[in-house]
Amino acid sequence: MLNQTLSAIILTIAGSLSCAAQALDCPAPGALAEFVEAAYGKSVEFDVFRNGKKVGKHETRFRAAGEKLAVSSKMNLVVKVLFIPVYAFEYVSDALWCEDGLYSLDAVTDKNGNRTVTKLVRDGHQTAVSGPGGDATSPRPLYPTNHWNSRVLDEKQVLNTITGRINDVTFSSCGVLPESVPPRLKRAKCHAYSGDLEALVWFDDQQRWVGLAFKGDDGSDIVYACSSCERQ
Repeated sequence: MLNQTLSAIILTIAGSLSCAAQALDCPAPGALAEFVEAAYGKSVEFDVFRNGKKVGKHETRFRAAGEKLAVSSKMNLVVKVLFIPVYAFEYVSDALWCEDGLYSLDAVTDKNGNRTVTKLVRDGHQTAVSGPGGDATSPRPLYPTNHWNSRVLDEKQVLNTITGRINDVTFSSCGVLPESVPPRLKRAKCHAYSGDLEALVWFDDQQRWVGLAFKGDDGSDIVYACSSCERQ
């Protein structure tokens, strides 16, 4: 009887420690969820331009998922020559967030029918990534290149959700902006990624993501400009 009682106590303590470890591993996104609700509401939308011409749309949506924040992103881009599609790009990702970074992510990229998948899973205090760039691990939570979370500006590494690689990056103020940048972005603050990833990202005074610029595979200027921000 004594042994049974001790066993029950040990199991209870072990269960409590396990729950505490899980809570520690993924703190509930209280402040993050409050920021999302105030800054974005349910979604944020972008027009996508190539060399100044609109070629697509991007949308990121937010919802509560138990003790986590669910974030889904979708982007479609089509380049036409003489009204004939010559290049198509599609991107879809579904992620769960903790207060301090990603808990899980599944991202699918399709370039002209060439489909690749990137996955991230957080297990205990380690983050595992697999994708077209191979497998990798990180001893800490990661922020992805989905850009909506301005906390990424404090990071030294990000998950490139297209290549599946963990990129070493630094942030600095932007220099001379490309001519293709729409005037609406020039009212926000621009930050430059450098290192393994080169891009420009804009956040407004509410820390909302409002723009993105980078070079396409063919050297063209790709720019995202928020189309829903003025309505919020």
